Amino acid sequence: MSSRDEYAVTGLLMSREAADRRAALSEHKALRVFTGGEIELVAEGSRSVVGYAHVAHHAARAPFRSHWACEVVVDPDAPDGVAIAADLIGGALGAVPHGEEVTVWAWRRDEVTAARQIGMREIRALHEMRRSLPIEERAPLPHGIVVSTFRPGRDEAAWLEANNAAFASHRENGALDIDNLRRRMERPWFDPRGFLLAWAGNDLVGSCWTKLYEGGLGEIYIISVVPTFQGRGLGTSLVEEGLHDLAERQGATEAMLYVDAADLAAVEFYRNLEFEVAFTTREFAPR
Repeated sequence: MSSRDEYAVTGLLMSREAADRRAALSEHKALRVFTGGEIELVAEGSRSVVGYAHVAHHAARAPFRSHWACEVVVDPDAPDGVAIAADLIGGALGAVPHGEEVTVWAWRRDEVTAARQIGMREIRALHEMRRSLPIEERAPLPHGIVVSTFRPGRDEAAWLEANNAAFASHRENGALDIDNLRRRMERPWFDPRGFLLAWAGNDLVGSCWTKLYEGGLGEIYIISVVPTFQGRGLGTSLVEEGLHDLAERQGATEAMLYVDAADLAAVEFYRNLEFEVAFTTREFAPR
């Protein structure tokens, strides 16, 4: 991609974000824009770039296979957004190496419509849930659990092991590695004080990593509990610890998080913590 295209794509992503009032791309894609090694396509209009597709490669641990995931961004002022999105999705599917798995994630109407029009099938949905802050009270920590903040340079290996154990059945979150973690720690928003770790003696058994956006929105970014400590109330305590820190220390007035729509128990868990569905992002696969 030329420097001219990079400049135009940057402007496109900014205008899309301003129009939607939320990030144009998911973080996994945003961290890899213009870094090389992945698939990036543009759609050009009469004067400028009117669409962009990013196809990122996701490594995976057994039993999952590695796969490619595509997201498309279309100029909010384009009169033929569905057609632009359909062309970009088609180009992305054709650019992935033959025989490798590829899916498309979409939540905006044009991209969802385009995926359906070209015959893709919906295989998964991801809810974004939100609630207001502050919270009224916090559940006590289970007996023997001590919460501390993340220590860069010391806690990386323990956190990766615990997090991947907690998400062993999740094909993306269960395959995080040190490079993936460091990419996030290098972002301007990273705050180790908002990265809470739950210890049982010398064993890391859970964590709640929070993220603060401009405008007072805070995110429960990654919440995890190792299998041997699940079902003991630690998850509830960690979420509430994170919400309290977001409101009291970081100044957030609203909180959000992502949850798989098919995980009805998790959706109900967050509803009990006063979260409600605000957006739904859908994953599509070729038929």
